Order: sequence, then structure tokens, then C-alpha cells
Amino acid sequence: MTETLSEADLIAALAAWELAAPLRITPMEGGFTGHVWLIETSAERLVAKYSYTLRADFDGGLRAAAALVRAGMPSSAPLLARDGATSVMVPGPHGRGEPLALLQFVPGEPLDWGSPDAPALVGEQLGRVHRIWHAAPELAGTPDQIFAFVGERRPEVAAQPGLQELLDQTLANVRAFEAATPVTYGVTVGDFMEFLRDPATGAVGLIDTGTVGWGPLLFDVAIARHQFGRDGSGGVQDEPFLRAYAAAAPIDPDELAGLRHYEALHWAQLTKYFAWRVAHNQTMGDRTPGANERSLRELRAALEALL
Repeated sequence: MTETLSEADLIAALAAWELAAPLRITPMEGGFTGHVWLIETSAERLVAKYSYTLRADFDGGLRAAAALVRAGMPSSAPLLARDGATSVMVPGPHGRGEPLALLQFVPGEPLDWGSPDAPALVGEQLGRVHRIWHAAPELAGTPDQIFAFVGERRPEVAAQPGLQELLDQTLANVRAFEAATPVTYGVTVGDFMEFLRDPATGAVGLIDTGTVGWGPLLFDVAIARHQFGRDGSGGVQDEPFLRAYAAAAPIDPDELAGLRHYEALHWAQLTKYFAWRVAHNQTMGDRTPGANERSLRELRAALEALL
């Protein structure tokens, strides 16, 4: 079984869009849930993304990207197919149809999260993303992608002694904080954020909006703090980051007092996901021997430290 679409199958699927021939196709680095290609035509550059997720969830992320573009923020919004659809279903390596979308190419370089201006810039841009989505009526009804996942009882979790108790405690802490402090809910990225900065214009855009979800906006703030440490800056500079976020986002600054609980929720989500990868020997995105087991240990330790 092939790992993804062959170039011939991809070219055949791209006939769903009105594209100027000839096409030049270059594979790009994929992730844990999909594969991507740079598509160059005689007129433009685009990105094809084939996602191993439910089409409804995938299309929700595409609508979120389109909302950003309409508000003036560069993002990987979908190019509509000939029939007006944001994605098309294409048979793939799992033996079933999975969604393929053709996205706008966003120019720029990945944001350096270790640069001196990154904390304030990320805070401002994340707050802007949340405010745009908060005012987008077409995103109403976005499903919960956080609590439903963390709260569901799964055999993969039961196979890890004591993990279910950690997940239960995480959810209980969040509920206790929200019972005492009103927390703003809305559309969240729910995953690591890919901001690009165009050196020619200075414009900052968000690419790969994934599946998005409905949840506490603080969840994305927690993820951003994780990214600062993950990308080598040695930890987020809280004051400029949180001050810039609070100034741009549709939240009450008092909510930030509970950020620790949403950091734990983020680690709980990742820990459960890697428990699933271990149980199913899923290696997409990282085929290094022992990588899943090592990640599970590290994530669980980080979660325990926050509880």
C-alpha cells in the first residue's frame, strides 16, 4: 500500500479545479495528519493538501482560513472547485475517500519564535485571529475538538496505568476554574500555529488552520506558550506576549489567571494522542524508532508537573 496519493492520482484529482496547464508538482514536508504538495501552474502557485481527517472537520478549518483572508490576514484559504466545493473526496491509501483541498499559497518565511519581537507579535496576531473568528457568523456551530477528545474513555488510555486519572483531574481543574471565573469560548486553532512573515511586506499570516474547534480561547494561548519553549527560545516572555494578546483578543484579562489549567489541558490532549499512536504503532509524521514511546513519557511528565 502506498503511503499517500501517487502523482498520477493527484493530477487526476486536480481536474476538479480550473487550473492553467502545465502543472509542476513538488512534494512538501507533511505532518501527522496529511500530505501536501506545491502546485505551480503557468499563472499561480497553490498548495494541495490531502488530509486524513473527516471532511466536515477539514472543511471547517478551510472556512476559518477563508474568514481570515476576508478580514485582511494572509492565510491558506481554499480555491473553490468547479462545483463550488472547498474540498473533494479522493480514494487514498486507507481504502476510502479522504478530502483534498487546493489552497492559496502564502508567501513568507516561518516566524522565528526566538526573536526578540516574537512574544508581542505572536500575542497580537493570535488575539487578532481569535477576534476575527469570534465575529464570523459562518463559523457558528464549529464542533468541540478538545473536551470531547480528552473526556472520551478509550482502551489506548486504559493501557497506560494511571493515565485516565490524570486526564480526569485535568478536566476537573478546568471545570472548577470556569465555575469561578467566566471564560471566553470561540473558534480555536487547537494545534501548533504556523505563522509566516513576508520579508517584502512585513505581513504576518497564519497557514494550516487544520480542523479548528470550539473551546476556551485560553487553550490556544497555552499552545503558543508551548511553542515558544519548543522552538528554542528557552521559555515565553510572558509579559509582552500576554499583554499583546489581551489587548487584541475578545477576552477579559482576568481569564489569564487560569492559564495553567489550559496548559494542562493541552498536555492532556497530546498525551492521549500519543497513547493512541503507541497502541496503534502509528508512525506517520515521525518514523524514528521509539519516538512515540519517548514522546508519551515526556508529555505525561509535563502533564503531571502541572497537576
